[in-house]
Amino acid sequence: MLTTEQQADTLLLCLSSRWTVRRLAEIEQALASLQLTDVKQLQVDCTALEQADLSAMWLLRSALRRSEQAGATLSFTPGEPEHF
Repeated sequence: MLTTEQQADTLLLCLSSRWTVRRLAEIEQALASLQLTDVKQLQVDCTALEQADLSAMWLLRSALRRSEQAGATLSFTPGEPEHF
């Protein structure tokens, strides 16, 4: 569902499977475990994301906003998911 890879000050987040309201507890837990300290660039890979709904994307956005407010840049591959 969520894998990460950090290289220097860049954190790659790979989303996979379904990010939906049925998995909110699991998604919250995965997002809470992210180490966003000293991250300057967040790259979110949505290539393997099968489905996403508003609730799950709101949780993702809230988690990533903290890094953005600290100066990190955010990018998506292949593009920003619907509902983000």
